[in-house]
Amino acid sequence: MASFKQPLDPNNPSKLAGVNRRTTPDLPSHILGDVVWQPQGYEPGYYLWIERRRSYVPVEFLEHSWFFLIASDEFYFTSSEDRIPFLQENTGYWFTTDPQHPEYEAPEEGQASTSVLTLETNLPGPLIRDPALSPFVTGCSSSSSDQGGSSSSESVSPEDQEDQSCTVAPTHAPGTPLEFRQEADVLAGILEHVLDIED
Repeated sequence: MASFKQPLDPNNPSKLAGVNRRTTPDLPSHILGDVVWQPQGYEPGYYLWIERRRSYVPVEFLEHSWFFLIASDEFYFTSSEDRIPFLQENTGYWFTTDPQHPEYEAPEEGQASTSVLTLETNLPGPLIRDPALSPFVTGCSSSSSDQGGSSSSESVSPEDQEDQSCTVAPTHAPGTPLEFRQEADVLAGILEHVLDIED
């Protein structure tokens, strides 16, 4: 694992600090970006192609930042001034789902890590659990014991939607805004149409 031999001097950004380079390529590709491990003819370590120099330059990922390294015999040094700005020079960084990311939050035990959309419907009990009606229905729970008397041809009104709750699999990329009301109406209409055909 790479490390500084001594801390960087915050009062002197050009002061060099020794670096212990990695001896094995242990970083995932999304951290690397265009950084490569030991191009042919180079010492073991990470390198970045710099077009203006037309050569590979030694770099290292230290304390959540990429740094250009200065080589001197068998030793390597860097300074605060040699820090590569975040995601510049085609370098990468941790995903927020990586435990190493500073803002990573571990999912609570027993809690799903993906978000789900909830659809309210008033379909009779056994029908709402039938996956043949919709590939999106994955689980349902009833919040009312009075399910009788609902006809499959009745439209779903906001008052009736409090009768049952169904969990629907995500149909979008995480973080994409959705019109929940519109999707609920569309899915309820599809389910109502299927029931009308079966009658």
